[in-house]
Amino acid sequence: MYTEEIVAKWHTMKRHQRNAWVAEVVFGWSKDRVNDAIYAWENGVCGVESIPDYTSENFSDVLNAVPGELFIYRYEDSSEYVASFGQSDDEDFPECGETPFEVYHQGKSNSLADAVCLAAVIAKLREAVH
Repeated sequence: MYTEEIVAKWHTMKRHQRNAWVAEVVFGWSKDRVNDAIYAWENGVCGVESIPDYTSENFSDVLNAVPGELFIYRYEDSSEYVASFGQSDDEDFPECGETPFEVYHQGKSNSLADAVCLAAVIAKLREAVH
């Protein structure tokens, strides 16, 4: 999938669907395992493994599942967070006191956890293409 397709799909999903997609793509859950968990959640069935709430409470697990560095910022005039997986350049720019950062995969959302999860899904799906 192209990044634009991933982002478009993400924005059509409900929170529990996003968590399911993170479980499948980032953590390697099988389709059957995901489907069983979704069925149990939608129908109140007990005793079935549930999908962690990656897009809010458990997003730190996602951080450990994607290699590389993470750069996070929020636009000053909005509530949109941007989470970028990438790599710092070894070369410093003393005139501005910053180290360049090459962005490989980036997610944007109105919550930090959601932005991190989207960036992770993009990273994993784009990794499979390369």
